[in-house]
Amino acid sequence: MYPVIHLTDSIFLPTYLLVVSLVYCLSLAWVLKRATRLKMDRILTLDIALTTMIGGFAGARLFHILYEEPHHYIKAPLEVLKFWNGGVVFYGGAIGAVLSSLVLLKIHGEQFGPWLDLYTPIGAFGYGLGRFACLLNGCCYGSHCDLPWSLGGRHPAPLYASLWELSVLAGIVVLERKRSDLSFKGLTQPGGFFFLWIGLHAIGRTLMEIFRADDRGPQPLGISISTWISMGLIITSVVGISKIAQKSQS
Repeated sequence: MYPVIHLTDSIFLPTYLLVVSLVYCLSLAWVLKRATRLKMDRILTLDIALTTMIGGFAGARLFHILYEEPHHYIKAPLEVLKFWNGGVVFYGGAIGAVLSSLVLLKIHGEQFGPWLDLYTPIGAFGYGLGRFACLLNGCCYGSHCDLPWSLGGRHPAPLYASLWELSVLAGIVVLERKRSDLSFKGLTQPGGFFFLWIGLHAIGRTLMEIFRADDRGPQPLGISISTWISMGLIITSVVGISKIAQKSQS
């Protein structure tokens, strides 16, 4: 694993922050290109991107502090500010990003569906590449593995997640280009692809959790909190797509 890149003996770059920053910049460039092609407001697109970054970071950090390590931060409250030492949770970040963005869209009086679809492939892209930050950092590590592709004798769980998510991304991009030819109304209407994505993502995340061996905080009924959230997202995906299909036929 390569948690840092040494520029000198005393100056180094954390690979996690470096990868996340690069992925965010690439995602921003792509979403602006999509907004232009779809004739959506570029300024609002940038506002949403900034809101997503702030809300996502806050949610990711708070989830870790409040759920995974509350006792540690009660004893050392100043550690809350030392985010560079690690301690973020993707689902916390995703919840924070989506909720803060929806509030912004509500303020602007915008319909949620088109904007959720605008960012759907961006979300898959960001997660798929962002997991390489975990791989390099050595966090989210997997259980013991004797297979040829093991890393350090462990399952490369972040790599599994990346491969799944990038496959989901490819499928969504293909379907999006054929949207006008699709017969299923649940995907032809605004918001359909977003609900499709969160369902497929949740399936992949559930599979990834099987191979993980790192500490993820309390596990109700022996199941990680990320798996519980994933199951909730799968249900949300099915219900969301079904409601969109029903609404389009009414």
